[in-house]
Amino acid sequence: MAVGVAVTNLLDADTLKGLNERGDRLRSQLGEALTPVGFCVTGVGSMMTIHPVPAPVERWSDVAGVDSRWRRLLFHDLLARGYYIAERGYLALSLALNEQHLNGFVAAARAFAEEHADLVASRPM
Repeated sequence: MAVGVAVTNLLDADTLKGLNERGDRLRSQLGEALTPVGFCVTGVGSMMTIHPVPAPVERWSDVAGVDSRWRRLLFHDLLARGYYIAERGYLALSLALNEQHLNGFVAAARAFAEEHADLVASRPM
């Protein structure tokens, strides 16, 4: 966290605002892309978490009973497509990422959702 504070102090307000706006857009696009499998995305600014449950997720108990295999399936699927997120579904944007990277990530999430939508009916919640 100390590094995050130090870097934040080095960046101007417009850069941070732009990063957080990109995060807000990405979160919305991911939420839409993952609709076929009933996943949602929460977070603020450039930090977000993908949850294998429909929204809203407001507290830990909203995801406490989720089968962890859904998180692992998403993690490994995205990894195979060239995108790394934490296995628990967490990700944070980097200033090094451009729109092409983000669009590719959304496309990978959409492909995951389309390929696994048929499992939704049998998914234990």
